[in-house]
Order: sequence, then C-alpha cells, then structure tokens
Amino acid sequence: MGFEHFIWNTILDSRERPLHRRLHGRIFRFDEPPVIDERTQQRGLPGETYNCRCSLTPIRIDSPFYSRQEVDRYANLKYNKVMSAIPPIQGA
Repeated sequence: MGFEHFIWNTILDSRERPLHRRLHGRIFRFDEPPVIDERTQQRGLPGETYNCRCSLTPIRIDSPFYSRQEVDRYANLKYNKVMSAIPPIQGA
C-alpha cells in the first residue's frame, strides 16, 4: 500500500515552462505521468526534464477519510493552500 498518485507542484515565479504552469496543482498517477515536453511528447515526473524546478507531493486518493471529489477540489486550489485546506482526520 504505497502512494499511487501525486500533485504536480510548479514554482510560480514567471520562469516556469508554460506547460508546467498548466500542470500545477493537478493530480496524476505515478504509472501514468503527464507529457513534460511538448516537442518530444516525453512523459515523466516533476523535475525529470532539463532545468525543471518542479516537485511533487504524494497523495492518497483511496483514503477512507476523503472522497475523490474532495481530493479533486483541493487539488484545484493553489499549491500553498492544498495541504492546509484538507480537513483533519476525524477521531485523530
């Protein structure tokens, strides 16, 4: 039982690639990564392409505490709000 999904995080400082800006905050599967280079159609994880400063946050979407709709809604928030927007686990 490991992580199967991740949130793509981009440093939004106007130096990021346009494609990576569009990937920011979206959820992907580790075994189905997005296209990271439009020219070559190379697929990969954040940080794999030359000079990429992106990173990832592993996420469990199969958690019994959150529905897929909740995870998707939180993933659409700006990254700096994602982790603080997820409510605490009930009974923890």
